[in-house]
Amino acid sequence: MQHLTIYAGIALLLALSLYRKGRRMIGERAFDRRRTLTRLLFLAGVFAFVLWMDTQQVDAGLADPRTALLQALPFLLLGIVGGIGLGVVAARMAQFRVDGGVLKVRAHALFGPAILALYVLRVAYKFWLFQHLGIVTDSVGVAGAQAAQQALAHYDVDPLGTLLRALFFAYYLTYYGLLLRKARQPAVSSRPAA
Repeated sequence: MQHLTIYAGIALLLALSLYRKGRRMIGERAFDRRRTLTRLLFLAGVFAFVLWMDTQQVDAGLADPRTALLQALPFLLLGIVGGIGLGVVAARMAQFRVDGGVLKVRAHALFGPAILALYVLRVAYKFWLFQHLGIVTDSVGVAGAQAAQQALAHYDVDPLGTLLRALFFAYYLTYYGLLLRKARQPAVSSRPAA
């Protein structure tokens, strides 16, 4: 019963997260340059921190960390390249307009749901991988702590997990950066509210 309560809580938090993400990604919204810049800088810091933590975890948890990190590197690079490509396409499809003195942005109608679907798949895969590696099981004592540390190290260098993590960070960093650049261009059209 306790595990069911935990899973229900996780599902509720995931549903709330999806609602918030969907509300921000679908439809037209006011564009705040300062908030977008803050998000961009925050995500860049988080991405650097995540990469550093992953490296530390792998170094502490695996017998041959260098080989594991070298095997994860192509997936990291592929995720970064894919995220940059998606970010460029999404920023090109985004439309700006001035309505009543307020700069508004509208993402492409299909791009938001596609990114949300990838987000759901990433979270589902993350939970499956946690279960598969035994990270969510009860670990007791020194042997249990070592097993949990080794499982977390395997999680950090998992090919699909590495690819998806890099894809999302690179996508958002590129998208927000290009939106900031595009919002400064004088070609933003001015139309009255409909």
